[in-house]
Amino acid sequence: RAAFAGEGALPRLAASAEEARVVARYVPLATVVRRREASEARLKHEPLGSYRILHFATHALVDEGTLTRTALVLAPGDGEDGLVGPGELARLTLSADLVILSACRTAGGTLVRGEGLQGLTSALLQAGARSVLATRWPIADRPTVRLVESFYRELAAGRTVGDALREA
Repeated sequence: RAAFAGEGALPRLAASAEEARVVARYVPLATVVRRREASEARLKHEPLGSYRILHFATHALVDEGTLTRTALVLAPGDGEDGLVGPGELARLTLSADLVILSACRTAGGTLVRGEGLQGLTSALLQAGARSVLATRWPIADRPTVRLVESFYRELAAGRTVGDALREA
């Protein structure tokens, strides 16, 4: 709960709505969910198997010491706290070609002997995503919109994910 209210709460991402509009311009038939609708409960109950791209413009909490404090931050409600941990992500049923985690440090995680780096990205791959685009560093809200717009423009022009990211 501390992530959402009071001292130390995560700040509202002012440009996330703009980022969602950019994505919707380039992705035909996009389903855009924002604010309270972008909830952990909805993610867990949405039939995600038909989505080719999932794009999350939100906060993430990544603790490189333990997976129990690593989570994608969505809206709480309907009995859910809004913090979607790696175990919960791994239980999703995905067939997306690409999942984009437009949040700080989403490529981080905990190094597990014999398993490698475990965190948000490995959980999404375990859930069935074919690729995950994530960051190793903090990202700024407004400049990210420009990067996302350029990335999707390049994807729409027929570039591969890697080439689109490089051009962006």
